[in-house]
Parts: sequence; structure tokens; C-alpha cells
Amino acid sequence: MAALVEAERMEREKALVEAQQRVNMLRETVRVMANRQVTLMSNKRRLDISTNELTRLAADHRVYESVGRVFLRTPVNALIEKQTAQAESCEAEGTRLSNEKKRVTEQLKKEEAQLREAAETYVAEMNARQRQRQ
Repeated sequence: MAALVEAERMEREKALVEAQQRVNMLRETVRVMANRQVTLMSNKRRLDISTNELTRLAADHRVYESVGRVFLRTPVNALIEKQTAQAESCEAEGTRLSNEKKRVTEQLKKEEAQLREAAETYVAEMNARQRQRQ
């Protein structure tokens, strides 16, 4: 009987540890997503600023695009189009990431609630067993 009770206790502890690991993994995922969002927003802001500067230039103005260690002369309009496309890509990725982050955050809240409930149940059972032994 005591072995069965001990096995059940160990199984509950294992379940609690696994739930805590899932919660920690979800928290880390949310943190990584938030950092990625900040990076995307700053890239979009940088692209918007440089696109605004490029639109002020004449069409025949010489502009150079960095390709690795080399700078290539590029038409202003081509560079504007490229940066506009990159900014739109950043915005789309940011929107997708925001929706994904909301979904993961909701999942995290559910997992935290389940973990809290399981931990409270476990502590209550352990306290009851300790009182029975006394």
C-alpha cells in the first residue's frame, strides 16, 4: 500500500515538473517573439526613414546599395521599390508574429492556471498525508 502511495506521489511530482517545463518553454517563446517584434519594428522604421530620404532625390541622382563588402550603383527608383517591399514584408511579418504571440500568450495563461491548480492539489494532499502520519 505504501509503495502504491509513493508511486502515485512520484507520478504527480513528475507531472508537475513537466507542466512547469511547458510553462517555462511558453514564456521563453513569448519573450523571443517580443524581441523579434521589436527588431522588425526598428527595421521597418529604418527602412521608412531611408525611403523618405530617397524620395527627395532626383531620379538621376547616384545612389549606392551595399552588397556584402561591395557598393553597387543602383537607380533611385529601384532602391525605393526594394526598400518599400522590405518595409511591407516587415509589417506583414510583424502582424503575423503579433497574432501568433497572442495565441501563445493565451495558451501560456491556460497552462499557468492548470499548473497552479495541480500544485495546490499536490500541496493539499501532501499536507493531508503528513497530518495522517502524526
